[in-house]
Amino acid sequence: MTWCPKCRKEYREGFIKCSDCGIELVNQIEQNEQDKGNTENGENDVFAFLVNVKDEIEYNLLEAKLKQASIPVLKKYREGGGYLTILTGNPLFGIDIYVPSKLLDTAKEIIKPYDENEVLL
Repeated sequence: MTWCPKCRKEYREGFIKCSDCGIELVNQIEQNEQDKGNTENGENDVFAFLVNVKDEIEYNLLEAKLKQASIPVLKKYREGGGYLTILTGNPLFGIDIYVPSKLLDTAKEIIKPYDENEVLL
């Protein structure tokens, strides 16, 4: 994977410039002193797997609940799911939701009703 050194977005292999910043992508992001401090405060934390959902509707519901609690969300499609979504309308392999590892326990509590098949409010 390649990364934008400015906005830190991840790109698939083959991309050479960030579509947002226009900066050349790099293979590895170096963590500067400011970022190291942010990691200690919970910002720029390593993202940890939270849950896999079956479609965009479930993803949007959980994303809204997590963002309401000020928990950033990272969305990743499994396999070729991003491409297949264009063809089928839904990801065939589901969508993985990641949150900062320091907020993982809080996120699990927030989505607990979802895991227990209760209605999300």
